[in-house]
Formats: sequence, C-alpha cells, structure tokens
Amino acid sequence: MLHTFDAAMPEALRLGAFLDAEEIPVSEVRVGDKVWMREYECGYKLFEVAGFGDGRRNGQDMTGVPYVKRYDHDGDWPWNINNYVREDTCRIAPRS
Repeated sequence: MLHTFDAAMPEALRLGAFLDAEEIPVSEVRVGDKVWMREYECGYKLFEVAGFGDGRRNGQDMTGVPYVKRYDHDGDWPWNINNYVREDTCRIAPRS
C-alpha cells in the first residue's frame, strides 16, 4: 500500500527505493556504502561513504562518524559538517 501511495505522489516527492532500503545503526556503516541522505528541499538521495571523522567540526566531535561524498572542497569531504551521517541509524542501498 505504501508503494501505491508513493507512486501516486508527484515525481519530485516520491521516495522510491528509499522505502525498501535497509536501516542499520550508523556504527555498522562501511566506507563505500551508499547512504540515503535528506535533500535540502525534499526527498532523499544516495551518497557514497568516503571515510570517518577524526576531530571536531563546527564545535562537534565527529571522531568515528561516517561522512559522504556530498559537498566537495577539492576532494576534502570531511570539511563540511553537512557531509556527516549524524543520526543513530541510516538507510543504505544494498551492498554488493
């Protein structure tokens, strides 16, 4: 039923594959996983995990917190706090 409702939504508001994504603790995320992250306006998009934080960003300790390839700064992904997966759980695309 949820998939039927989603299909009836305007395309920009559909959740699609996000609905079937596996939810895991962030502590189980690995480099190379593709994580669903909330978009600015609406919806979700997949981003690849690039690494794990090793210090403070914007006053928050990001040590061990995974970050994704989202907001680039010449390949320096951990520079932007918005690249970090800061929730307790996340949804990932199927691992290959």
